[in-house]
Amino acid sequence: MKLKYAAADSDDSNSENVDCNEILKLIKLNLEFQLKESDGQILFENLPTLKAHKSLMLQVFQNLISNAIKFRKKEISPVVKISGEETNEHYYFKISIPK
Repeated sequence: MKLKYAAADSDDSNSENVDCNEILKLIKLNLEFQLKESDGQILFENLPTLKAHKSLMLQVFQNLISNAIKFRKKEISPVVKISGEETNEHYYFKISIPK
């Protein structure tokens, strides 16, 4: 996945302004069954809007979150927390779950 996104990064033709909050709302809908089954949650707020490939951003976040739900300790309900930070040159995202 990293290579696919890295290669897409050099092609701005499909880039658009992507609100990461909206991406995560869509992911919550896509993963609704997994979240209910695991008693899981996805928590986020005030994530940035950035110029990116919307479908690839959705794919990256959804794969990370889905794996966090799937590969957790079974006795722990997953609470996936996503935060973002902007620097002068980059956006950094942190995705964390309880241990």
